[in-house]
Amino acid sequence: VLKSQGEWAWVGRGWLRSSDGVPISEAEAFFTARIARKPTPFDLVSRARALFQRGDFSAACDDCNQALQLNPDFAAAWTLRGRCRSELAEYDAALVDLAEAVRLDGTSGIPQLYRGVVYLKRGQLPSALRDLNDSLQLDAKSPLALTTRGRVNVRLDNNTAAAADFAAALTLNPYYVPAYNARANLAFGNGDYQQAADDYT
Repeated sequence: VLKSQGEWAWVGRGWLRSSDGVPISEAEAFFTARIARKPTPFDLVSRARALFQRGDFSAACDDCNQALQLNPDFAAAWTLRGRCRSELAEYDAALVDLAEAVRLDGTSGIPQLYRGVVYLKRGQLPSALRDLNDSLQLDAKSPLALTTRGRVNVRLDNNTAAAADFAAALTLNPYYVPAYNARANLAFGNGDYQQAADDYT
């Protein structure tokens, strides 16, 4: 949750009524109980997200596998399994999953974003930049996509473009710590120690 307004909470892609949400600390137990009654792709992926958040990427991947057995066309399961495999450094498998997610969900920009992250990890910078540009064409209000593209631009020595990406991310979310850290690193590398200190703090 990024901000709240009465009974509504902003979760990054829209407003959610607070009474309809499940705190992340309770999500694993909540969805485990639902799965025990009747497993559904949605509940399996929801539990996988909770497992992912606490760093249990193998268990999250297992839940995505089960979700895809029930619904092979569930783009969210392909996307999350790709993210899990990326965290496990299984980059080839992650790219296969995310390519399928892009095929199934070509409009949200989310699979392209996370495929861009994988390409960045592998040092395939032109491919990363292409996917992040595509993601931002579909969703221009993603601080994560902007910050990740900024990191790619730093690696490509496009420091002006990188700074613009970090600034845009912080305009969208003034509390987005990864953008501050990335901008601070850029400033430090450029010898702007005051800007780096301001962003680090």
